[in-house]
Amino acid sequence: MRAVEYRYQVKGLSKIGHYGLSTNNIVNFSYLPTGKYKVEVQTKDLMGKISKVEEIALEVEPPYWRRPWFYLI
Repeated sequence: MRAVEYRYQVKGLSKIGHYGLSTNNIVNFSYLPTGKYKVEVQTKDLMGKISKVEEIALEVEPPYWRRPWFYLI
């Protein structure tokens, strides 16, 4: 049973919202370059009620071998 439909968009990366159906609250991004992003998320429940857009801030850090402290070792 699909209880919630999620719509999400990574600001600065994609211009079109991506739609996904999920019951486990997980969205997989295949690749995000290093940087700071804001993800806009909106839900629609089984009764068709649409939530307000929520914004989530996230940061993708570079791999350890690209960090300054790695070169100091």
